Parts: sequence; structure tokens; C-alpha cells
Amino acid sequence: MSLNYYKQLVDRCANERLDFVIANGSPFHARLLIAKLFEVAEKQVAIVSGSLRDVSAGGVHIYGHPPVIEEAKKFLTDPDTCLNIIAQQGELHNGLKNSFVNEVVADKERNGKVRIFVPPRGELEASVPHFMVADSVCYRLETGVDAAIEVDRFQNDESMTAVANFGDHDTGRELRNYFNEIREHVRRLSGLQELYFPPGSITPQPA
Repeated sequence: MSLNYYKQLVDRCANERLDFVIANGSPFHARLLIAKLFEVAEKQVAIVSGSLRDVSAGGVHIYGHPPVIEEAKKFLTDPDTCLNIIAQQGELHNGLKNSFVNEVVADKERNGKVRIFVPPRGELEASVPHFMVADSVCYRLETGVDAAIEVDRFQNDESMTAVANFGDHDTGRELRNYFNEIREHVRRLSGLQELYFPPGSITPQPA
């Protein structure tokens, strides 16, 4: 399937909120789906990522892809929105210089809240899957035995196994509840770094 046809499929499923499983087989698919999830989100976006990678090991921009950043910015212009991120591997790619975080947080039009949880390295099990869920309905869920081994997976830019759906309410709610469980777990960990960026702030504030 060409990338153009794939984009048309994603657009239709998102626009019509179809309960249809979309396969994700490459970083190019991944960044398109991530941008679309930000585009359709209305109030809440929750992400569990290995390290919120700007760029894959093969040089493909993921969270650092300009359309992904722009859609995240648009989403956060609404004062009722919030973006919550958990870094499963215990670090952000490029640390506090992570381009996604910096550009989104520093956007002058941002009115929504951003909260990032960085647990101590090794405290959150590798078996925790990576996923993104918007408004407890639309999601992208990484699958397979390598679903939580980001470094190894990104070594091969031709392969990234995941599924997405823009109308599966049941799984969307389950993922949102699962995210909340992970968040409460990491909040109890000693050494957790919780970065809270209220509207108008480019530096983390007390949680």
C-alpha cells in the first residue's frame, strides 16, 4: 500500500470514526497516525512511550516530525485540553532538549496542560506496552513481542508493529484506564521526575 493511499485510509477512518483496525508497519505510518490522533483529539491525549523519540535510529523523525508537533500544538490551544506522557524507559530522548517537548511547551498559543512522568530507569517493566489514546476512543497500540523494546525496534525502520483504531470505544476506554493505573503506579515510585507545565509556563512547576 502506498503512503498516499494509507493516508487516505487513515483520514476516512478518523473523519468517520470507523471501528476499523489499521495496521502500522513502519515509522512513516506511526508518525502519520500520531499526528492524526492529535488532530482528532478534543480534550485528552495520553501517551506511554519508550522515550518519546524525536528521531528513530534510522533517521526517521517520529515525535520530532513537524506535522506531529504542529497537530499537538493545535490540540493544546484549547484551555480544557491536557496531554499526559509516561516515559517507560525512564528517560526522554535527548533529555530536556527533546524537540517535541520543547516546541509544544513553548508554543505561545498553548492553553492546555502538559504533564510528563519520567520514572527511574528500570522501574517500569519492559512488558508495559507503548500506546497513545485520544479521548478514550481513538488509539494507536504497539503490538508483538517487541512492543516495549523501542531501541531494538527502531533499528529497523521498515518494521514497526502496531494497530490503530478511531472508533473502538471499548478498547479506547480500557487503554485510558490502563494509562491511569500506570500513572498511579509511577507516582508511588521513589525518584520519579514529574514535569508539569501549566499554560504559559516553559519551566516545570510543582505538581
